[in-house]
Amino acid sequence: MKCPGCGANLGLEDQFCPYCGTANPHARQHQAEMQNFRHEFEKTRDRVEERANRFAGFAVPLTILGIAVALLIASLVFTMNAYQIGKSIRTKQLAAQGAELRARIENALDERDYGFIEALYTNQDLYLLTSSYGNNQVLKDYDMIFRACEYYEWAEATIADLPGRSGYRFSAERIRETCEYLADNLHSLYTLENKNWYDESCRTADKLEQLHMIQGQMSALLMTYAGFSEEETARIPDQSEEKLQEILIGKLSQGEAAQTEEGAE
Repeated sequence: MKCPGCGANLGLEDQFCPYCGTANPHARQHQAEMQNFRHEFEKTRDRVEERANRFAGFAVPLTILGIAVALLIASLVFTMNAYQIGKSIRTKQLAAQGAELRARIENALDERDYGFIEALYTNQDLYLLTSSYGNNQVLKDYDMIFRACEYYEWAEATIADLPGRSGYRFSAERIRETCEYLADNLHSLYTLENKNWYDESCRTADKLEQLHMIQGQMSALLMTYAGFSEEETARIPDQSEEKLQEILIGKLSQGEAAQTEEGAE
């Protein structure tokens, strides 16, 4: 799973991101589920004990109590460890396919099929092969590329829904929300190589070249569909997320106004 704050890999037990300190919502959910499980366990145990006390002179209720408690404890232990066990098995399976996965990724990069890489990463749980918590980090050097493809795909999907392309008009609030989301992904994509949690294997000359190609492809989309000039796309890495959002709102609002004027004519 990914940190909602900075995109770093997180484990289920990590309550906070070790890099930026953002709270991990999945950890809180997991703890809540475990607390609920323990509560149900205690309620069940109390019911069993109450029944056993009514028939204290009989061995059968005591046996049932022992079996019930043992089963509940076993279930609790299994629930707590099931995720880690499943992750370990899945990691080993993926690690055995490391060479094949690497070949597919390289082929997709050559063809600039960044959507395929994003889908492969997400659907095949490839974060297990890049996470610092695992022992089989056979795709660790693609960590930054995977993240770049995710930001690219999310931004591309948003650009496809911009005023003038979508065929319907946006409200001011919808434009603001769209620009906020798009600015977040664009800023993240163009500043990836500045993040200090990617190790040197992610920063080799060929990996940085691929990253710049992904950024270049995004710049082309912005120039074609969002009204950016070449000079404006070149300045994106130096813009803050807030400034980029402001620029996007201006461009999308202009496009919406033009579309409204065309409709009036």
